[in-house]
Amino acid sequence: MLGCSILEVSLLLFLPSMVALQSCPSGGTPGLPGIPGSPGYDGRNGQKGEKGDPGKPKHTSTERTSVHPGPAVGQKGQKGDPGIRGKPGKIGRPGMPGPVGAPGLAGQPGDPGESAAARSALVSAFSARRSTDNKPDRGTPVRFSTVITNINNHYNVESGKFVCHISGTYYFTYHASSSTKDLCVHLLLDGQNLAAFCDHFVNNNIQQVSSGGLAVYVKKGQQVWLETDVSNGMYASGGKGDSVFSGFLFYAHACPIRLCVSATVAVSVLLCVVAPSDAEPCSDSRGYPGIPGIPGSHGSPGKDGVKGEKGDPGESGYWLRGLKGDVGPAGPPGRPGIQGDPGIQGLPGREGAKGEKGSPTTGTVSFFSRKNPPRSTAFQPVRFEHTYVPLPLEQTGEALEDGVFTCKKTGVYFFTYHVTSQQYICLNIVKKKRGQEEGESVLSLCDSSTGYLVTSGSVVLELDEGDEVFLQPTANNKVAGKTSAESTFTGFQIF
Repeated sequence: MLGCSILEVSLLLFLPSMVALQSCPSGGTPGLPGIPGSPGYDGRNGQKGEKGDPGKPKHTSTERTSVHPGPAVGQKGQKGDPGIRGKPGKIGRPGMPGPVGAPGLAGQPGDPGESAAARSALVSAFSARRSTDNKPDRGTPVRFSTVITNINNHYNVESGKFVCHISGTYYFTYHASSSTKDLCVHLLLDGQNLAAFCDHFVNNNIQQVSSGGLAVYVKKGQQVWLETDVSNGMYASGGKGDSVFSGFLFYAHACPIRLCVSATVAVSVLLCVVAPSDAEPCSDSRGYPGIPGIPGSHGSPGKDGVKGEKGDPGESGYWLRGLKGDVGPAGPPGRPGIQGDPGIQGLPGREGAKGEKGSPTTGTVSFFSRKNPPRSTAFQPVRFEHTYVPLPLEQTGEALEDGVFTCKKTGVYFFTYHVTSQQYICLNIVKKKRGQEEGESVLSLCDSSTGYLVTSGSVVLELDEGDEVFLQPTANNKVAGKTSAESTFTGFQIF
């Protein structure tokens, strides 16, 4: 072993001399010996020390005995955290409704009603009488020259025509006396024949009364009148046998229209900008390593290390507490809540709607309708005292005292009668002003027949409070009133 080492050293010392002899020209001086090699490597580690004695275990008789040997069991770990809260239970039933809130504020008052002046502008009514033995010309308007009532002068006495100033629906009626000749009366609107009524003369019928009427829409500026044809026996004589033409507005038409237009526009914009990023390269440099020397041979292995100390005794056999338990599962949904408490009192109601526009009239409209008078007396009011069916007092209209209607409200009224008689009868409609002793006959109509007959008449009158109106027969006063042949007297306020 020692001889091999000496030989290796000799070769290492001799090798540079050989190299120098080959690279140098012949006859040069030999080079110096090479640098000694590095020290050898460290020796190997010593042997591992002996294992320490085991620790002394600690146990109970219930968990580890000589009969059931084995490792000790640690204590139970801590209780895990509560699980996630379950979903809320269903909402309980609503509580009882709270008390009703206070009433809302009263709405704003309605617009005032029309003034008397504005109201009078929407009134149109007339009655005109004809008392002459001159028969009217056929095919021309019949002139009723004596005015009984002419509100706002819409009836033209000179032409015999009613001229419409307020577009609306009107009611027109006439009662015409005739004698010894047939009578046919036509009701015309701007020359267009709306209706025709005829009454034919029969022997022994001294005087007759025919009547007709209708409701029609009339535009402003249109005209309405009566005409006769070849049968033009309209006649009056000796204060008997008047003819009357009446009409009144009962509905004024108006058609306001309002249009309303609205529009909305919505626009939205979203912008998004993304900028790129750059990275810069880096570089480095290093120097040249030096020329390493020739390493020496490894030294002899070092001595074995000192034996390790004896290990510490093992841990005592005390139980180890287990890890904390996992989170529990989510709980079940809660039970439905209990019924809620009664609600609080509601808020006051909203303000009421604005009231309607005031009416141009106040109170109720005056009216009456009576039937079946007892036997009448000449030149005395006919006593119509019976109502049609049993009704409350406010539904039967005004009461007639001894057959006399007393006006309780100033206005324009329409009166009409239908009377059953035998052979011959003349009836007057009498108007008596308040405070006067005697009344004035505003219309007188006579009718005759060989048997029973039904005669009728009507008129429009303007009355003041306290004025009286009644139906009065002349010496020919055979008014009949029975179940199969009744007589009626009716009146009502139109303005």
